[in-house]
Amino acid sequence: MGSEALLDYLKKANECFEKKDFPKAIEIFEQVVIIDPNLKEAWLTMGIAYGFLKEHRKAIDCFKNAVQIDPNYTLAWNSMSITYRNLGDYMSAIECSDKSLKIDSDDKIAWYDKGTAYKELADFSNAIICYKKATGMDSKYIQAWNQMGLTYGALKQYDKMLVCYKTIVQEIDPEFVDAWNSMGIAYTELGDYHSAIDCYEKVTKIDPTYKFAWNNLGTVYDELGDYKEAIECYEKTLQIDPHYKFAWNNIANAYNKLGETEKSIHFYEEALKLDPSYKFAWMNIGNAYGNLGDYYKAIECYEKAIECFDDFKEAWYAMGNMYSDIEDFDKAIECYEHAIKIDQQFRQAWTELANVYNEIGLYQKAIRIQEKWNKISANKLLEDDPLKILNHRFARGEITEEEFLRMKKLLELK
Repeated sequence: MGSEALLDYLKKANECFEKKDFPKAIEIFEQVVIIDPNLKEAWLTMGIAYGFLKEHRKAIDCFKNAVQIDPNYTLAWNSMSITYRNLGDYMSAIECSDKSLKIDSDDKIAWYDKGTAYKELADFSNAIICYKKATGMDSKYIQAWNQMGLTYGALKQYDKMLVCYKTIVQEIDPEFVDAWNSMGIAYTELGDYHSAIDCYEKVTKIDPTYKFAWNNLGTVYDELGDYKEAIECYEKTLQIDPHYKFAWNNIANAYNKLGETEKSIHFYEEALKLDPSYKFAWMNIGNAYGNLGDYYKAIECYEKAIECFDDFKEAWYAMGNMYSDIEDFDKAIECYEHAIKIDQQFRQAWTELANVYNEIGLYQKAIRIQEKWNKISANKLLEDDPLKILNHRFARGEITEEEFLRMKKLLELK
């Protein structure tokens, strides 16, 4: 078959690809690579088509054929990196990005892909290094700035998170709604609620259908105690997307805080219709029934929450409170002990456990529980306070007075 026929096949394959008819495109590309198995571009595009169809293993086979033809084909290495990431094989993704960077150390896409793989591995420090490399090569690389901001958010470094998003809206795209929304989140975490409101309102002006901003705006008003305003925001969210379970849960919480507990139950039920395994909705509806004095119904809800997530310490603790209220103290003890097993630092569970033993007259047991908690909390305090650790070590004779004074001085200078 001649080159003219090959070109005709390529044209048809690319047309199908452009029309997003990926199965047909693949069918024609398969004919193309039979005619010319060394056509790396055909292998690349066929791999991308398989990727759109979520047939990632077949996509990787195509990309491997492309780099076998041309080991310096960075487009194929980068595409393979993305595909491995889609499969959750982040180390292989990083290896592919490294192959690309060995060919071209200034490949911003490879740095971005590598950073995103590190981010998925929760290796946030390396992710940030990679995103900085990408933005260093292209200061307008909006996706890299966006992901770097999210990574700083994961590290709870909200000031640095703000810098990333301010760079986007001030220097790249002033109407990039994701950046304004993320800025709102950062301001919320920093306790600057009024700046957060400004950001979310900016989003809703640019895109009135951006549900996340309406929901987030509601949570800020909720934090400020303006529950009626919060409810209006949640209602806007649900007008945009009636299947958004978080807004149903949030609006229920707001009604609960307004004292309209019975009304809140309806909204929790709506959230649970959308997601029967939504543990927080089960927890919250349990709290609502508890507030109404329907302790057995509350316990049923907490059990549902625990079915969704066995290590849900708050649900175990809340269920312990309900059993304590109905004076089923054995069950209450069991619940509090389970909560403590999940988290030894759970102060409220230790306190209520001691209270139950006091209630049933086992005073020595209650004292031992309290002493055990005091020891745990003291050790935790030592872990959190370097000066207390130093005092502790000196008291135990682990360091000399000279060493103690020298290290104390260094700590006080920090």
